Amino acid sequence: MSESSRNNFTFKHLNFWRKIFLILLWLVNLPISLLLISLSFYKLDTAPVALTALTALAILGIFNFLFVVWVHIAIVNRSLTQLKWIAFFMIIPFVNPLGLLIMLSIIRVTKIELQGKSS
Repeated sequence: MSESSRNNFTFKHLNFWRKIFLILLWLVNLPISLLLISLSFYKLDTAPVALTALTALAILGIFNFLFVVWVHIAIVNRSLTQLKWIAFFMIIPFVNPLGLLIMLSIIRVTKIELQGKSS
């Protein structure tokens, strides 16, 4: 891939719908992640029984944040392999058919975009 086409793989060069999807993804998931993580650290002085539940909340918040970062990087870099794995994870563990449809649409647009750049 030439250097000039690699420079076009930025957030700025995404189409409108992919930008909206990423912005909404961050606006919805970042507060959830921060809430889960901060809640678990805020309540650390509770009983040891609740400590495992709070630790699970912190892990869930960190996992949510890392998943959003992974989706963002995969969409901006137009990585089809990563996008396909994300689509797989949208349906199997998360049971999110709407997320799967959105990811399949993003994969379709990315394939068309990559085929246009290579020719």
